Amino acid sequence: PMAYIHANRNGRRGFTTASTQANIEVFSNGDEVELFVGEVSLGKKSRKQGFVWSVRLVEGWNELSTVAHK
Repeated sequence: PMAYIHANRNGRRGFTTASTQANIEVFSNGDEVELFVGEVSLGKKSRKQGFVWSVRLVEGWNELSTVAHK
């Protein structure tokens, strides 16, 4: 399965100038997706729940990654 993080941050993906709350949406053909900020898991969501997380981003670079499960 594939997963794509859709995070439009005014053309600067992953970088913020101040701490902020952001809705991170993931597109996937998997049944379940897990979102990570750095190495910390923000949990898994199912297709039924929708793949959107409310994430607190810190100032500077924020590394987002996903794992899609079938």
